[in-house]
Amino acid sequence: MANSETTFEFQMFHLDQHEINVDHELCNIPKEGNYFLFRLKLFLHILRSRTPGRDIYLETDIKQFTIPRREYFEQSVTLIHDMLMSGLGLGSDLTNYVAPKLASFVKEVIEEVTENNTDSRIQAFSLNFHAVTPNCDNDDQEDQDYQIELATRESMDEFHTFPATESSIEALKVQSLRDISTTEKYCSICLEKLVSDMKDGEDDRPKEMARMPCSHLYHKDCINRWLRTSHLCPLCRHAMPTSP
Repeated sequence: MANSETTFEFQMFHLDQHEINVDHELCNIPKEGNYFLFRLKLFLHILRSRTPGRDIYLETDIKQFTIPRREYFEQSVTLIHDMLMSGLGLGSDLTNYVAPKLASFVKEVIEEVTENNTDSRIQAFSLNFHAVTPNCDNDDQEDQDYQIELATRESMDEFHTFPATESSIEALKVQSLRDISTTEKYCSICLEKLVSDMKDGEDDRPKEMARMPCSHLYHKDCINRWLRTSHLCPLCRHAMPTSP
């Protein structure tokens, strides 16, 4: 349960080209085609001080998603919705509030750069999301440690970052191509196609897929890695078993 004084804030930024990390953020993007790069930054909690420069930031987590523009424009809000739930572990209420605003912001930026002839192959955006609780600014170390512990516990309750049990992960049903419906096209964790379009000379072995008990389908490696940090389905928040 969140502290009555705790608020949840998010900030959206359009990144200039010089703000993109070429070595880390662009290294896996194909050299042809136009893409959107989303940098998701989650401060699980900020203890906000009344004194400038004394804010305490707890557990920063940064994730990156790259989406081809053509695919993005086909289903922008849906892709952003999936990205926020899988990337930041946000609940459905917060995601439903943020996703349309981020989609609208991206649309405005693209219209502006197109009008000004300043468009580039890679357009990057940063979304910062965090819970904020006022800090009493007490210099007593024991009291400050208690505030940090309380804020961390509160963030875990809000963002539900408990891992699922290994036995429940291993029990996920592996799916074959014939088990997939025509509407199941993308893994909502990596945002890549469940079944890739292979070219001549490429490895033609398809990635294994696994289905959650709630029926949502993902790449097996993606959902296994996800469940080892969060026991909730990225799409519907179905809860997998956790250790007591």
